[in-house]
Amino acid sequence: MSRAQVRALRSIDLGFSDLDNALRFFTEVWKLTPAGESGGVHYLRATSAFHHILTLRHMAQPALLRMVFDTADADTVDALHAQVLAHGLKTIDPPGRLRQPHGDYGFGFKDPEGRNIAIVCGVKDHADAADRPDRPRKLSHINVNAGDSEATFACYRDALGFTLTDTTRRLRFLSCNADHHSVVLGFTGGDTLNHIAFEMPD
Repeated sequence: MSRAQVRALRSIDLGFSDLDNALRFFTEVWKLTPAGESGGVHYLRATSAFHHILTLRHMAQPALLRMVFDTADADTVDALHAQVLAHGLKTIDPPGRLRQPHGDYGFGFKDPEGRNIAIVCGVKDHADAADRPDRPRKLSHINVNAGDSEATFACYRDALGFTLTDTTRRLRFLSCNADHHSVVLGFTGGDTLNHIAFEMPD
């Protein structure tokens, strides 16, 4: 049987101790566009249709708070939820209705190293998606260090439907669509963020 699969890395939630400086960096240097603010959470979009690709909020310490993956529909959300349960993970929310701009339906869980993952569908995205030469199109990928790369890889493969597209001595490259990779897993370090990459038009 084929596995249900997420179809894109939609957005990443980040916390910063100096929120004002982080907002200036992403809006003035990277030229991401503010797409709203609610409860101290700032939503920033690129030029693709996705409502936002980053959220920023104030935290006592800088942190990767969550990775959000997009799915085609509610049936796929439910199928992915079943796969996450079957994989044996313990910290899992049931699928339910979400509040925009997070989507219409989805659920969250923690991967084997405790990272927060959200699976969503039905986000009310933007109608305009034209390239701008000085602005990112979307998130290209997220690279995370994995203290237990084998367990994390198995989770993303078996529970979320990722495929292994390439590997080096230090990295695994995982794909969920036509892109070469959307997630990169390192073999060293704890459960920390290595980097986030943006895709540019050229």
